[in-house]
Amino acid sequence: MKRYAAMILTVCLLLASGAACAETVKLLEISPAFDLEAELPEGVTVEQEILNEQMTRIQVVFPGAGHPDYTLLISPSELYDDQMMADLTEEEIEVLFTEVAQEMQSPSYEVMTVEDGLMMMVVNEEAGSDYAYVITIYGGYFIQVYVAHEDYATLTQEEVAEAINLLDSIRVIPSA
Repeated sequence: MKRYAAMILTVCLLLASGAACAETVKLLEISPAFDLEAELPEGVTVEQEILNEQMTRIQVVFPGAGHPDYTLLISPSELYDDQMMADLTEEEIEVLFTEVAQEMQSPSYEVMTVEDGLMMMVVNEEAGSDYAYVITIYGGYFIQVYVAHEDYATLTQEEVAEAINLLDSIRVIPSA
């Protein structure tokens, strides 16, 4: 069941960018407690791959040339069982940052809370931001958006903002 939840959350993450929205789509049931819903932008294609029982990867491809690759990874986390990112202490957020940024040379991060109250962390490589992560924890699920150009060209602030919008596009609907 958690594998399907990861898949659904990932699909939801794909949904927002600067593109026009086609329609609101109810995605699969994540758990008995909630479903996911999102606006799917026109022209976005999604390639899903189940990496193992616990993790799903979804490649989000925007139409037109020049867009970076957006890869969504969703998996349940025993470490953050039933927690939200907002539940973490400052020390736990530092530990999460260290884990996510372990391969970066000069990492930095910013924690933000978006309009609907979802807290997320943006992790950037300061030495010429050629890739970035936008992550959150929702109901014990670790959700990550990895953004990079195929040739690892430097990302613009707009491209990182698009990854934030992608993660923010998830809408959780409590099950009736």
